[in-house]
Amino acid sequence: MPAGTPAPIVARLNAAVRETVEDPQVAEALRARGAQPMPNSPEAFARYIADSSEKWARAVRASGAKID
Repeated sequence: MPAGTPAPIVARLNAAVRETVEDPQVAEALRARGAQPMPNSPEAFARYIADSSEKWARAVRASGAKID
């Protein structure tokens, strides 16, 4: 969602997404397509993105890769 989305809207959408992803049929369909269902909170997702971004930034820096 865009930054600044009101918290009640974020919570409502998060609840709907979690309910959908936790449905056994949906979860199995996602796994069959190579996805790993990971329902979580907006705060947990933000931590995951921040941690992943830092991890991969270190890997790119260590590799010496350059974008031209």
